[in-house]
Amino acid sequence: LEIQERTAGPEDQKTLRLMQNLAVSLRNGGRLEDAAELQREVLTRSLRVNGEASLDAASAHSALGAILKLQGDRRGAETHFRKSLSIREENLGPDDEATQLVRGRLEELLASGETP
Repeated sequence: LEIQERTAGPEDQKTLRLMQNLAVSLRNGGRLEDAAELQREVLTRSLRVNGEASLDAASAHSALGAILKLQGDRRGAETHFRKSLSIREENLGPDDEATQLVRGRLEELLASGETP
């Protein structure tokens, strides 16, 4: 990741993908604080580079929502799942597989009583 940032830059698309993959690995390894911190940085950079309505931003929102859910931050998870869903519905439509996946995550969160 450090080499990629040095050679291509901190806001390069490949750099952002590597950062998000690392955040997912950290999440899967139980390092939720580290994962959340890194994923927030991915989201910040993605919004700056790609804009708020981009599919890259939707992906970053969804990934952060998943981490926040695991941390017990239900309100934060819901906020990011809703943002991701809105972007995906706008760009891909309601029937797209990626849209349905995020909708399912949000519905699962809401149905499990995990909202404030």
